Amino acid sequence: MKTKVTQPTEKMLLCGKRVAECRKEMGYSQEQLIEEIIALPENNGKPRNEKQISYIESGSRTLSIEYAHLIAKVLHVNESYLLGESEYKTDSDHIKAVAQSTTNEDIACYALMEALGYKFINLKISQDGTKTSMHRRFKYLRINTDDTDEQILEKAHDAEPVRYYIIEDPEGRRAHINLDDLIRMEQAIRDYTIFQLEQPFKLIHRLEKMVKKTPNTSPDSP
Repeated sequence: MKTKVTQPTEKMLLCGKRVAECRKEMGYSQEQLIEEIIALPENNGKPRNEKQISYIESGSRTLSIEYAHLIAKVLHVNESYLLGESEYKTDSDHIKAVAQSTTNEDIACYALMEALGYKFINLKISQDGTKTSMHRRFKYLRINTDDTDEQILEKAHDAEPVRYYIIEDPEGRRAHINLDDLIRMEQAIRDYTIFQLEQPFKLIHRLEKMVKKTPNTSPDSP
């Protein structure tokens, strides 16, 4: 019986490269990584073998969502990064990237909000004008109904802090929004502004189409 050979795809090679990279950064051998995975409560006692990690890292085996979750748990990285679905290894990397990529459009959005009477409270203002929230108190936990107190404490310890922002309206009321909500808010402001600015040009475009469709007639035409 012939052994089935799986041809590595670009995605499989990327996933394997990222698993190997993160494993080495943590100082684990493939055997040590497997030992840590086996010890996880989420593994549910399933047998594992270091050859599986070797196959994944070489790109000859697909990294499953289940395995990505377990490996990410041990290596303290995002499973979406291991699966090649995100460029951010950790949530902290994502936050830093967003903070560093502030553009003139972002600054204009903040200026518009503040001009309308909405203020962001306790923001750190960098020399380049970018603003970063100093609030990092919350952690998002995925808790199962059968989790023990020990497991919940472990999840709380391992979870990444979630950055949130305090926004105050003209009446002095305050609300909390997280980073994802803030990004969506900025995008919505940009999208609506562009939509309104494009309206006169859309009208011109419609008129031009109407003119082209209108027959060219003159009083002298038979």
